[in-house]
Amino acid sequence: MVSQIDQLLNKIQYPYKGKFGIGNVPESFAYNKFAKFFIDPNKKVCVRLSQNGLNEISVIYECDAFFKDILGAYNSSLNNGNAEAGQPYKGNPTIYGAYDTYTNRYIIFFEEIKRYDALGVLEFRQLPKTIVYNNNNGRSEGFESFITNFPENAGFINTLLYTFENGKLLLGNGTTYNTFNGFLKSSFITAIFNKDSFVKKTFNAIRYQAKTPWSSSQLADYSAFENIDAIVTSFYNPQTGYQQSSSLKLTDYEFQEGIWCTSFLRDLNSGADPVLALLEGDFLQGFWLKIKFIESTNQYNYITNLVMSYQALNKTP
Repeated sequence: MVSQIDQLLNKIQYPYKGKFGIGNVPESFAYNKFAKFFIDPNKKVCVRLSQNGLNEISVIYECDAFFKDILGAYNSSLNNGNAEAGQPYKGNPTIYGAYDTYTNRYIIFFEEIKRYDALGVLEFRQLPKTIVYNNNNGRSEGFESFITNFPENAGFINTLLYTFENGKLLLGNGTTYNTFNGFLKSSFITAIFNKDSFVKKTFNAIRYQAKTPWSSSQLADYSAFENIDAIVTSFYNPQTGYQQSSSLKLTDYEFQEGIWCTSFLRDLNSGADPVLALLEGDFLQGFWLKIKFIESTNQYNYITNLVMSYQALNKTP
């Protein structure tokens, strides 16, 4: 006797909760003994599969806005196969993942995206990014830093990191600070001072503890990918329309009782000569100030106990 029914006798048991996929970026997959990592470009999240199941680590560790913003451009439907005028098409952009078993970190390399129209004219560009996830259980776990290293691909053999750049296979591991594949790169930390955010201020000075002072001027070895203003405020000059911008060199700092301190220079956009404007231009003002601290040597350094002094303006909207 044969019987037919339209119901499954054994229900499908999915081993993990959550519906995620790796989509068109399989190169983002990486793993260690106890965890697997990948990017879901459709849901725009970074996912870890480990002993506690599937977890959206980009959400858990408060990096969701970054992934939501950057992953949309990697949608394969946006690729049109057009190349720069006179150049061959170099393939679709993707995301590479590599797991550093030596430091227990998942490294994600987002390729630069350039899309051209039918005439070979650039119509869209997204800069490359590399972000590092610290997989050590404890308070330090999470997305800890961006790094200024943008290889064409990366992978590990045992505990050694290898990257591909300009067709060459390079060993990425090393003990020298700020050095990738033998090339010196700068490190930078961005701080935003927005205490009393509804009060318009004049920014006076800054001080901090460090082994040596950090520069806050143009970051030369990163300018090929992004134009970085070292110091900016929220204020736009109503006459010129330019946002206030400034800089600080190492020689601007003084070492007093274990603290590096300096007064802010002026707005370099407030005069025809930027060098002269730094000394004689408008004072820095606004509701907030953003500053990049740049370390361009291969020596160990740190920065802590940042303090900025300011004066409230009489006229605050």
